[in-house]
Amino acid sequence: MEKAGSIRTRRGHPSSFEEYFEKYQPLLKKICKEFWKKYCYKIDSWNDLYQTIQYLFIYAYNIWQPEKGSFEGYLEKVIRYKLKSMMNGEYAPWSNNSPFTFLKDRKMQLDFMEEDILEQYICE
Repeated sequence: MEKAGSIRTRRGHPSSFEEYFEKYQPLLKKICKEFWKKYCYKIDSWNDLYQTIQYLFIYAYNIWQPEKGSFEGYLEKVIRYKLKSMMNGEYAPWSNNSPFTFLKDRKMQLDFMEEDILEQYICE
């Protein structure tokens, strides 16, 4: 039997990050499937997109404030908004200094930037 003050007694809600992550896997896969179906020509791979969505889950989980509403509605809004922002050129949250992307064009731009930087060092 659990103590009355323990985290697990939260009215049927998952009590840990891992439980939330498992509970919302179907939603994450649904969003991934929708974005892949609509934008596959822009996206490097399904795995990159899914990994980005999982990263955005972590972001949403960490900034969610339970007193402001349900996690599921919040999660879906955050993931969809951030994916669209990333498709328009923004970096993923918390990754400005080490950008990653799931987009084909953006990866090519980053590769060219790396080559230019390397050439500067080689020519000196």
